[in-house]
Amino acid sequence: MGHFRIITLVTAMILGTGMVKAQSSYSGKRALELKLGYGIAPVQNMNDDFSTSLVPDLADPGYVSLKKDGSGMFSAGLRYQTASRFGFGLDMVYGKTTTEYVYNTTLISKTVESQWFTLMARASYTYYLNEINLPHVELYGAVAAGSSFRDARNEDGKTLNSSHLAYQITPLGVRSGRKIAIWAELGYGFKGLVNAGLSWKW
Repeated sequence: MGHFRIITLVTAMILGTGMVKAQSSYSGKRALELKLGYGIAPVQNMNDDFSTSLVPDLADPGYVSLKKDGSGMFSAGLRYQTASRFGFGLDMVYGKTTTEYVYNTTLISKTVESQWFTLMARASYTYYLNEINLPHVELYGAVAAGSSFRDARNEDGKTLNSSHLAYQITPLGVRSGRKIAIWAELGYGFKGLVNAGLSWKW
């Protein structure tokens, strides 16, 4: 919950300053944008509830500690930017997480690997846009919500499928470039704390 409180505070600060210092006139245009990216530290790797929910189906009770790792989250998104500051779209996310359950009494451990397939609807708001002067910077925030489908498998080949409410809170994102650009986002949720990648706008 510490990460969530920090992100919530940052979101409030960004939105507050954004409303005060936002451009007096907005000159955005309607556009479609395709985004490809990679994120680190998703909530699935930080929240132990996702691991304890696999007990006792895929791991035995009585473990003394958890070790978690993951591949990071690969994402693809499509956004429609309106003539106003608002944009709407879809995010698709895929990644793997690995949980190792450590048992003191038996001196053994059990590993469970999970694949996550996530689909979320996304809404964004542009704080600042400069498409005239280099480096063509856009600052924005976004929220997304949807469903994440999990396929978990342990070392014995036993599987467990489940679905979860998915979300991503992004208080600050930056895009630099016109049609082809680089982007980076700071957020919290199923895509990760930090995301970055490439985008194509037309």
